[in-house]
Amino acid sequence: MHDLQAVHAFVEKHRRRRQSNKVLHGHPSPVHWLEKDVPMRDVLQAREQANRAIRKQVNLYVGTPYCLPTDPDRCGFCLFPSEIYTGHRQLDEYLGYLEREGDMFRDHFAGTELASIYFGGGTSNLYKADQYPRLMDVVRGVFEIPPHIEVTLEGIPQTFTHDKLLGMKQSGMNRISMGVQQLDDELIKASGRKQTSEQVYRTLESCDALGLPASVDLIFGWPNQTLEAMVRDLEAMAATGITHITHYELNVAGRTDFFSKSERRTPHDGRQPGDVPRGQSGPRVVWLHAGDTIRLRAERRRAREYVSV
Repeated sequence: MHDLQAVHAFVEKHRRRRQSNKVLHGHPSPVHWLEKDVPMRDVLQAREQANRAIRKQVNLYVGTPYCLPTDPDRCGFCLFPSEIYTGHRQLDEYLGYLEREGDMFRDHFAGTELASIYFGGGTSNLYKADQYPRLMDVVRGVFEIPPHIEVTLEGIPQTFTHDKLLGMKQSGMNRISMGVQQLDDELIKASGRKQTSEQVYRTLESCDALGLPASVDLIFGWPNQTLEAMVRDLEAMAATGITHITHYELNVAGRTDFFSKSERRTPHDGRQPGDVPRGQSGPRVVWLHAGDTIRLRAERRRAREYVSV
């Protein structure tokens, strides 16, 4: 894919392919552009002219598009585009491309004011501890970073370590977002992740020791999750003292394992929230909607807990 014509051919071939992602990364979508071959220089010059009329701040997102291999693929539910992580050579090469991209666009972003920085993925905590300064230097090479803005790095529990978190903090990152999804060691196995609750707690303990604010993502409506299990996860995370819990409804869609097996494993077979899956006995499995979580939040709010849905 290093040949430019091959890159253009790949993009054109897949341009109209449905990515099964409800997040709109750019508006309007390139599919609806009236002019297909607008040079990037013209796009950036138009942006610069628009900024002269109305000054804007930029929320910068830097993605690392690699994930650990799982069975099922992409943790069974993820709709974001990613590549399978095979080793640190990928990350070294990717950092090199980010540096080249920064060199290409530095002049176009001169004077741009940053409001926040978010390192997402993929999985942005796959890097070694000593690579995070290099990742931050990519941003510093293009933008002047204000001293008090939020700089977040997102990752998964099994690839955080104390040394990595220290490297993140020393590089200038000042907030951690951890995609836990399920705290229950058995339920998380449906995603194919080799993740344990011990890793979650250990990461939060390291963040606390280093003075790094942390947030946790949880998912409700998970296959075989009971209402009791969902509440137990929320209460356990609130008890750690973290101040931000993001509670998502499971999105079953697209080319994912959860969607392909939805008749057997997920609530999309005509049942309503609160129904018991056919043929199942024992603890009640409840398929929750966002309104249920809002009600639960009102009933179980902790003094220092912030839940977003």
